[in-house]
Amino acid sequence: MNRIINLGLSLIFFTVSLNSFGQDDMDAFRFSQIHYEGTARFMGAGGAFGAIGADFSALNVNPAAIGIFKKNEISFTPFTLSISNNSSIYNKEEMNYPNLRYNLNNFGLVFAFSLNENSVWKYIQLGIGYNRIMNYNSSFRVSGHSNGSTIGEAFANEANGHTFQTMSNDAYFAYLAYMFDPVSEGATQYHPLFKDYNFLQTTNVKRTKANDEMIFSIGSNYNDNVYIGATIGIPFVKFQENRFYSESDEDDETPNFHYFSAKDMLKVSGTGINLKLGIIYQPADFVRLGLAFHTPTYYGTLKDYFERELKAEFTDNYGDTTITLNYSNSYKYSLITPLRATFSTAFIIKKRAFISAEYEFVDYRQANMIAIDDDYSFTNENKAIQNKYGISHILRAGFEVALNENLMVRAGYNYKSSPYQSEINNMPFHSGSLGLGIRAKHNFFFDFAYILSWSKEKYWFYDPTLVNHVDLTYLSHKVAFTFGKKF
Repeated sequence: MNRIINLGLSLIFFTVSLNSFGQDDMDAFRFSQIHYEGTARFMGAGGAFGAIGADFSALNVNPAAIGIFKKNEISFTPFTLSISNNSSIYNKEEMNYPNLRYNLNNFGLVFAFSLNENSVWKYIQLGIGYNRIMNYNSSFRVSGHSNGSTIGEAFANEANGHTFQTMSNDAYFAYLAYMFDPVSEGATQYHPLFKDYNFLQTTNVKRTKANDEMIFSIGSNYNDNVYIGATIGIPFVKFQENRFYSESDEDDETPNFHYFSAKDMLKVSGTGINLKLGIIYQPADFVRLGLAFHTPTYYGTLKDYFERELKAEFTDNYGDTTITLNYSNSYKYSLITPLRATFSTAFIIKKRAFISAEYEFVDYRQANMIAIDDDYSFTNENKAIQNKYGISHILRAGFEVALNENLMVRAGYNYKSSPYQSEINNMPFHSGSLGLGIRAKHNFFFDFAYILSWSKEKYWFYDPTLVNHVDLTYLSHKVAFTFGKKF
């Protein structure tokens, strides 16, 4: 076979056929997810502040939390350090990948205005600032032998039904690299040339950036037993994924083909808006009940930019040959995320301690991708959202006790059930936390939190019907430090 003579024409073809977009149902799911971070006090007690209130980060969960403030407060979380050690197992071969990240988590300012002492409305509060609501930082590596699988089979399936002129960029490149052939001359059905060979398959995936939400809150206190609040949230999404995949013949046993790699880079950015409404009811001094609703977040414009580099090494009539393909595209679309509801309860123990718990409900099937231009429809992606995702149940629990006037200790736990309808990828999330708080002179305060998080996920290099899955385990250690002042 001699295909290199087609390379000049193929390069022209590649430059005019950039119709592969990066958007799919995973984008809708990714940007619908929330994992609240923020102040060290909030994280140290498991984020279960929906009925406790009086913490700036709680305004993202239950806006009525602002109604419990009786003093002005400023808080800043300049130091959050994450150390992860994610592991992978592919065909019984294991890899570990440690990683370290640093970020700013929170800045908040609350003003509490005392009203007429004879009024049943005791205070009105205003708050402004931001909290981190989703951290995308995550990296892993996979390396193992294929046991007969090859990405060439996925390319062949993609090419089925197409001529060379109508194939996708990637499939035609794979044909030039001797990864598949027509089943017969002139046919538009294809078969992989190297199925059942034992290739070394590797991938490195690195995800970075976050979703930080700017909030504007208002609340009030009715007779010290009903607290109400509203928050306008403006989330700023920034996401980047760098992914490298390779397939190689270590023992040089395959004819023609030697090596294939794909290097991808995806960047997504955008701004959204939502409204949160909440109430906290205190029927007795020792108990509080909270309820909050979050409207769907509307991202009017999410901007995707995607780059891909394909490289292959093979032997043909000219000897050892290397070809590469580089292309990029950009696209804009809108996204509506699911609504959320949170139910909270807390028990106050002699004004020195609290135990709190809350339940959050989200149905990821409600996410919806919308085309900005008329040149594309997200019908298939939205059907995939309906079929693939489901309801996730989120539980948060927290505890705090004041050992004396100046020192407090905290603990918390989070659980998220799997968001997938199918048990093929059951992906629950767990985290436990510990915290320490110091109340110093002149109303200064300092808080520290440690959070241990873990989850598991199945990952596939390509079509799950063609390749065994990778078992991924995510393990993260996080420390956060907040300082602030009441005035």
